[in-house]
Amino acid sequence: MELRRSDAGWQLLRGGEPYFIRGAGGDASLEALAAAGANSVRTWGGDVGDLLDEAHALGLTVTVGLWLGHPRHGFDYADEAQLADQRERVRQIVLRHRDHPALLIWGIGNEMEGFGEGDDPAVWAEVDRIAALVKELDPHHPTMTVTAFVHGQRIDFLHRRSPAIDIHG
Repeated sequence: MELRRSDAGWQLLRGGEPYFIRGAGGDASLEALAAAGANSVRTWGGDVGDLLDEAHALGLTVTVGLWLGHPRHGFDYADEAQLADQRERVRQIVLRHRDHPALLIWGIGNEMEGFGEGDDPAVWAEVDRIAALVKELDPHHPTMTVTAFVHGQRIDFLHRRSPAIDIHG
């Protein structure tokens, strides 16, 4: 996988060829997804079991989600023990799946910044640390994160404080 910048913008390449994602999120029916003409699926968590093999058999790629804790659900980005556990869980998932042929992108977190302004520097610093760890373990797949909205300081925090993220969803 490669992201390449041109005068027209950014292009995702797979096998050296432009790759446009046509897909959905979840894992309910990969067969139905493929039959509908999709080429990709996104998960929210890295416990993908046989999903990568099933997707590959159907010609689908996968954005494997690496779930990050949400402060609104009790995760404390100031708690070093929680952060260390989260990093180790991510590390194990990346090491387990980084060479799978269906892997397209690492999806780091999902709306972990919350629904307010999304401007907690501790969250964005950890997003960047996780993305940098993923890139160190697997330099062959891009990283992305998904935010709840694009208002507040999310865009600024993402671009300035989390430069190891390649794609914003």
